Amino acid sequence: FPRALSDENKFLDDFISGDYLSTLGFIIALTEASAVNIYAKMSDFESRSNRKLFGSKRAVRRSAFSLIWIFGVALAIVTAKNSADFGFVWQTAFNIVAILLLYFNLSVIYDLTKVSLKDWQLPKSSS
Repeated sequence: FPRALSDENKFLDDFISGDYLSTLGFIIALTEASAVNIYAKMSDFESRSNRKLFGSKRAVRRSAFSLIWIFGVALAIVTAKNSADFGFVWQTAFNIVAILLLYFNLSVIYDLTKVSLKDWQLPKSSS
């Protein structure tokens, strides 16, 4: 395993042990509020256009719930990492998983941003 991803990297060790859960909590708080707003706008669009957005609404719902599950996994990782000395390989593995979870959160934010910025236009009425 690369030493840059181990606890020998003081920044990474301090971040995962301390500020990591606060950062994820902040991301979740903002993203969940946005997801609820996006979902409500999609529901409004459905009612005004008589078109169903099953796949898109399901994706927003899954994204919102996935952030909550990922936070739970991150909490378990931080707790395990800080509870005992697992050695170099395990500490590095915990750090790698924590980084991947943060990347996943950022990916969800990106996906929700794309959905929210989509040009949702009502179909033209035939008069």
